[in-house]
Amino acid sequence: MKTFMFTWYKNEKYGNPIERHNLIQVTAGPDIGTSAKRATDVFCKNFGNLKHNTIVSIQEMADGKPVGEPIVPQEDTSIIPTKK
Repeated sequence: MKTFMFTWYKNEKYGNPIERHNLIQVTAGPDIGTSAKRATDVFCKNFGNLKHNTIVSIQEMADGKPVGEPIVPQEDTSIIPTKK
């Protein structure tokens, strides 16, 4: 089992969002990316899709301590090819 801490907030039209922290456990995948994807799927099933929530970071945890660097979503992940 791998444990991930999600730092996130609900997208709200008015007011300051409240930053929340949730721990999600998933079965270990072959690499960290697969396990983090599974944890994100569980997060979306429990708290709603990413249109309604913003994930600030995802941190792998072991024995209550962070492991490695947090995973931070990129703002612009679209790739637009250019003609030459």
